[in-house]
Amino acid sequence: MRFLRISPIYLLFLSFSACQKAPTLFELKSPEDTGITFVNQLTETDSFNILTDEYIFNGGGVATADFDNNGLP
Repeated sequence: MRFLRISPIYLLFLSFSACQKAPTLFELKSPEDTGITFVNQLTETDSFNILTDEYIFNGGGVATADFDNNGLP
C-alpha cells in the first residue's frame, strides 16, 4: 500500500492560506451614534451565579437592518 507523502512546506502554505480574514457582516456603533446606552451589569450572589444560571453572561444585544435598502436602519 502506498502512502501519500506531503511536503512540510506545502502543509505550512496550506495552513496559512486557510487563515484568511472573512468579510465583516456587522459594524460596531458607538452609543453616541445610536442613542442606545445600555450596560449589562450583573451582581453575582449565592443564588444567582454561573452555576445556577448558565446564561448569566450572555448579555443583551441590539441589531438593526436596512430591509428596504434606503440607507436607513
